[in-house]
Amino acid sequence: MADESTTEGGLKELDGKVDIVYAGSFLHLFDYTGQFKVCKRIIGLLKPVKGSIVAGRQVGHVVAGERVHRTNHQGSMFRHNVESFEKMWEEVGEKTGTKWRVEAELLEVPGRENEQWDPNVKQLKFTIFRE
Repeated sequence: MADESTTEGGLKELDGKVDIVYAGSFLHLFDYTGQFKVCKRIIGLLKPVKGSIVAGRQVGHVVAGERVHRTNHQGSMFRHNVESFEKMWEEVGEKTGTKWRVEAELLEVPGRENEQWDPNVKQLKFTIFRE
């Protein structure tokens, strides 16, 4: 992820101006620390008013934790369950002085019914509301 100081001509101009951020198939690409940084940056884009929203979906897991990245074996990705995702957003809120209400659920991964697949891998769908 680019250093925020290098984004002057990019996302920086959107800071505080966005109502909704959709983060589909994105956050799970990072380890926990990376997800935390990305969430703080997303908060910077959102309008600082109640009702700003982050929505999306990502790979989740019944047992939250770091996993080897499937396509980048040198890297890791953090797969959340509902509880760990809520806790991360609580921590992000504490760090940024903001408050968030998380609505999330783990669902079966669509289209995986007939494949050999870890049954604990799920899809985490979420909507996060600024309080």
